[in-house]
Amino acid sequence: MYYSALQRFVPRRRSLYSPHLVIVILLTVGIAIYYYSRILFTFQPEWSWQLEIFEFLNNFQGSLFIIPIVYASTIFWLRGTLLTWLISVCLILPIAIYYRPSFLSVAANVFFLCIPLLLVVFVSLQINWRNKERQTMVDREKERQIYVAQIFKAHEDERKSIAQELHDDAIQSLLVTANTIQTIIKSASETNGQQIKELAVIARDEILRISGDLKRMALDLRPGILDNLGFAAALRWLVDRFNLEGNVVAEIIVHGEPRELPAGTDLIIFRVVHEALNNVRKHARATRVTVSLDYEAEKIKMTVGDNGHGFNVPERIGALISKEKLGLVGMQERVRSLNGRFDVQSSPSEGTRVVVEFKT
Repeated sequence: MYYSALQRFVPRRRSLYSPHLVIVILLTVGIAIYYYSRILFTFQPEWSWQLEIFEFLNNFQGSLFIIPIVYASTIFWLRGTLLTWLISVCLILPIAIYYRPSFLSVAANVFFLCIPLLLVVFVSLQINWRNKERQTMVDREKERQIYVAQIFKAHEDERKSIAQELHDDAIQSLLVTANTIQTIIKSASETNGQQIKELAVIARDEILRISGDLKRMALDLRPGILDNLGFAAALRWLVDRFNLEGNVVAEIIVHGEPRELPAGTDLIIFRVVHEALNNVRKHARATRVTVSLDYEAEKIKMTVGDNGHGFNVPERIGALISKEKLGLVGMQERVRSLNGRFDVQSSPSEGTRVVVEFKT
């Protein structure tokens, strides 16, 4: 029974036929034979007189059982130690009752035997805590490495997209416009007024279209409106632009008196709102989204909330990296870069709220 029970408590990495397990069993059985032979057969080696006097004076019968307990703790840790301790207590109780049958004496004896067990429990908890902390650090480092790799990939993809747009759209359109203007020059020499007028209109419209495309690309790279009109006005423009581009109704609410923000904070919040609105359009399946901007005494708080289908937020936003969902991770990294607070509140069918706070 003892052997089969130990099999469940010993860690799997230890073989059932481990010599350490055999040593624990032999120590426990040998010590039990020694104590019970003293009682049943009055067998007592010469050296045991000093041990018996020590145990009697300190009310600690069965002190030798600490040996297999300590040995089990160094090999099998908590589970093996606990089982060895329980068996030792069962073997010690009859001995303790035999020598001192009072309840207090028996309780004191068990208490002394609990000390090594408590030490093992404390050390095991410390080791488990340190292992968890170490694993958490390893997981975060892996997430950071994946995030950095994904960021580099996103930057390269963005550069490739810009280069492709410039080559396939703006540059080709400029070449077409140049050819149109060349035709105008030829037509001018032939004094064909109507044809010149038509070609000039085509060239004008093409130039205006190219200008609009380049302006859109410039806004995506760096929102000049943020520098020209200010932070609150830039957010209103962003919301108005969002309303024109989709079927989700967006509104912005500003509480408090707008004021100048610390360097970089306005751009970070602008980028977060931009990304949050893009997420609403692409993923939320929402019909309404509200951007709330609160100027408080010592901080500024921005909230983007929608009525979409929501999702289960992981314990760490960084866990979304493995799913290649870099939007929220990017927002969090931007906010943390300026020591801000970033929070995502969501649950299925309850919508999503992105909250950003900065001290001002």
